[in-house]
Amino acid sequence: MANFNPREKETVEKCVQQLHIMPTFVNCTFLVDALKQNRTYKGFIEDLSLNELSLELRDNYFTIQEAEVIYSTIEITTVFHLPDGIHEVLLTGIITWCKRIRNKDKSHLHLRIRLVELNEKTREVLKDYLYLGIGDKNLIWNLWDNLLMRA
Repeated sequence: MANFNPREKETVEKCVQQLHIMPTFVNCTFLVDALKQNRTYKGFIEDLSLNELSLELRDNYFTIQEAEVIYSTIEITTVFHLPDGIHEVLLTGIITWCKRIRNKDKSHLHLRIRLVELNEKTREVLKDYLYLGIGDKNLIWNLWDNLLMRA
C-alpha cells in the first residue's frame, strides 16, 4: 500500500486552482527547424495560469508531427481585452505535452506549454486578465458564445 502524503495533495490542489478557463484566440509560431513549411498556426488557449497554458491548434493536414515539436520552443501572440484597454502579449514557452485528437473531418493538436521568460509587464497583464471579476468573465463568455454561433 502506498503512503499518503498530504503535502503532495495540497500541491496538486493548489495547481488546479490556479488554472483559469479563458478561451482566447492566438497566433503561434513554432521555433523548431523540423517544420519546413508552415510554422505559424491559429488556435485558442483552453486554460491559462501564470506558469503554463493549454493550447488547441487545428491541423487538418497533419503538418505538425508531435514527435518533432515536443520539448521545443513556441511563441504565442495573443490579445487580452481588459477594462483599461486592449493589450497584445507575446508569450514564449516550452511544449511539455502534446496529443492529437481526430474527429471525422477535423484534427486538433492539444499542447501543454510551460511559460518562460515573462517580463514584468506581461506578468501584470496576465494577472489582471486571470483575476477579472465574475461580470467581466461572463461578458467574455457571452462574446465567445456569439462568435461560435456565427462560425
